[in-house]
Amino acid sequence: MNAHASTRHQTYLNAAELTVIRSQYPIVKECIYWNNAAVSPISIGVRDAIARQATLHATDTSGIMVASAPTCDKGRSLAAKLVGSTAERIAYIQNTSHGLSLVALGIDWKPGDNLVVPELEFPSNFLIWETLSQQGVEIRTMKALNGALAPDDLRFLVDSRTKLVAVSHVQFYSGFRVDLAGFSQICADHDALLVVDGTQSVGVLSVDMEGEGVDVLVVSAHKWMLGPVGIGFAAFSEGLSNASSRASSVG
Repeated sequence: MNAHASTRHQTYLNAAELTVIRSQYPIVKECIYWNNAAVSPISIGVRDAIARQATLHATDTSGIMVASAPTCDKGRSLAAKLVGSTAERIAYIQNTSHGLSLVALGIDWKPGDNLVVPELEFPSNFLIWETLSQQGVEIRTMKALNGALAPDDLRFLVDSRTKLVAVSHVQFYSGFRVDLAGFSQICADHDALLVVDGTQSVGVLSVDMEGEGVDVLVVSAHKWMLGPVGIGFAAFSEGLSNASSRASSVG
């Protein structure tokens, strides 16, 4: 999906369509809900899907994997379409911390390697990287100047020993939207991975992984995707599998 193309061909819901959608969310009868940046309410459809899966688990544990396969495949395809990826590069995860841990623990870190992460990042996208200091990895923190994370400020922190730059697409404390394409270019110049937490953006903002040069995108479903807690997805770029010079392995 091309983010620019989707903007040019933007469509709007009519009143009847909005009524149908609102009928799927009982919470709108109680209040005007504004807290999607924390936890979103799920729809009746999501609730029923969870119940169907739980029923299947209760009655047929031996065949649950085969029976669930079509639903899992459809979910991967829809997630890929949402962020400009392909189904075979989508993995289910439990939450953002789980997805980022797959990356952090899947790279062959060497003493003297470094990574860059904003100093005011959401804890899920900071603590996992900080633990790598025990392996001799230097954690370089990027300061937000006037609340902004500018590519030009990142440039001075990245060098030939930088394995990755980790950043949230939208900063949780300020709502600032990071220029992913600008960050990506700097990472590419130094053979570093761009790892993005999209939990605060995917579902409300357009994200085009390939177009913006994102190597890994990790998303938890319970915010703007209007999904339940305890599930999400990680998307890996096409070039990542051939990036032996950037990281020996990403699980």
